[in-house]
Amino acid sequence: MKRLIGLGLVVAGLGYPFAVHFGMAHFAPWQFGLLLGGLWLARALTQPHNPGGRWMALVALAFCALLALVDDPALLRWYPVLISAFMLALFGTSLTFGMPVA
Repeated sequence: MKRLIGLGLVVAGLGYPFAVHFGMAHFAPWQFGLLLGGLWLARALTQPHNPGGRWMALVALAFCALLALVDDPALLRWYPVLISAFMLALFGTSLTFGMPVA
């Protein structure tokens, strides 16, 4: 089951730009916020011992809640920036504490 959820998360991550491009004309931004929040919640529940996983999931869930509450399409374009910031933080911690990625 964890592999299936992991595969779904990978597919969702790769398809995100296409989904936003298509969905901007057909769906409201709050719906994207709920969908992304559900994906991050699934990730947090399937990988509880992942280094940095809790704080990344909490920040992402807070962003998704903000997206759902504000309902602004411009926030959808900030999601990739959030993911890039997570990757930068992960790289920075690897310089200080060793290899955090298992």
